[in-house]
Amino acid sequence: MNHQNPKAVPRVLRSREHLAAQGISFLSAGTMAPTALPITADGVTYTMAQETTWNDTQHFAVGRWDGSLSIFASNASPTAGPVISKAVNTPAFEGVQMITWLAPGVFASSNDESSIIVWSSPSGNWTDLQVMATLPFDRP
Repeated sequence: MNHQNPKAVPRVLRSREHLAAQGISFLSAGTMAPTALPITADGVTYTMAQETTWNDTQHFAVGRWDGSLSIFASNASPTAGPVISKAVNTPAFEGVQMITWLAPGVFASSNDESSIIVWSSPSGNWTDLQVMATLPFDRP
């Protein structure tokens, strides 16, 4: 439709003409079928998920794809979640693929493709988390 005076055409028809000019087709009154979805790739997908395990009844460890490792303390508050007690990075800065409890105040995590880190908390409250040992192993 080409009108000499666009204001003479009701707004709803002008809007419909505008959408049709952009390639949007109409199935029936009030229903449109988009010619393309308004979805774009804005993020990054990582193949390695987080790893987590309980260290004791009040604390758990979370390792991430970027090599960061956080120790969280449970919180009794009904309105707040766990609180970070300590945050560190694995020495190799590789993704944490494994975390396992070993003994009170001690757990192990993956470091890279050929070593495991043994972490300890001498106090048991995890704020003093430190590397106890790096254990190498043969790659498969």
